[in-house]
Amino acid sequence: MAVKMNKGTAPAAAAKSGSQTPEWAKRGKAAQEDMKKYDEEADKHYAALNRMWRYWLKKGESGAVTFVDGDLLDDGTLDLLTFREHTVEVNGEWQNFVCIAESEPCPICEMGNFPALVGVLTVIDHRSYKGKKGVYRDTPKLYVAKKGTIKLLQQMATKRGGLAGARVEISRLGEQDPNVGGSFDFEDKKSIAELQKTYTRKGKDGKTSSVFVPADYAKEIVHMTGAELRAEGFGAGKVIGGEASDATPAGKGAGDHM
Repeated sequence: MAVKMNKGTAPAAAAKSGSQTPEWAKRGKAAQEDMKKYDEEADKHYAALNRMWRYWLKKGESGAVTFVDGDLLDDGTLDLLTFREHTVEVNGEWQNFVCIAESEPCPICEMGNFPALVGVLTVIDHRSYKGKKGVYRDTPKLYVAKKGTIKLLQQMATKRGGLAGARVEISRLGEQDPNVGGSFDFEDKKSIAELQKTYTRKGKDGKTSSVFVPADYAKEIVHMTGAELRAEGFGAGKVIGGEASDATPAGKGAGDHM
């Protein structure tokens, strides 16, 4: 059967062997450069897949967590990382992007999406669930909270002398509760040294190490430049999706992990 070639796919320059190079393919130096570019893009892709999941609860669900960080500063303020974040729907899925408006024009702000102020801590999620590789339990996750929840965390931290080492039962009771829960029931608090010995994992190299350590936030929370965001399709006059409410899941839940 004859194949009709579309316009724009005419052969380009020929190789030394005499074979033609279609416009949609590369060879020689261009092919080598493309392989290097592919490796860089693949590294970014798989690094994204290996990032920590965010903690969230379904409506009516509750679960226990232990906070890994969240000490009190000398002035009594809860020590947590804060930044502004956009949550937008992309191809039917809610995704989070750090707002860059304080350093350069933010393409997502240009679209009218107002960022939320969020604070992030690391927790151990004690819920158990079945994934592709077995049953998971005591999983390190990012606890990303908005302003109202940060105030509740501050109150609890003040009362308990900080959050690090505190085990808390968190509940999401109804529609108005944020996806990270709106009700906190303190259970107990243990030393960091004890918890580091309790929560360990054996790596691919066979060595055992503690997972009770704060996340590397610079690695786990991707900060894209304005150029990178525009390359993703964001910017003035673009319509990517809707703006999420505080009760909209902004990450994968326990049942979706792995």
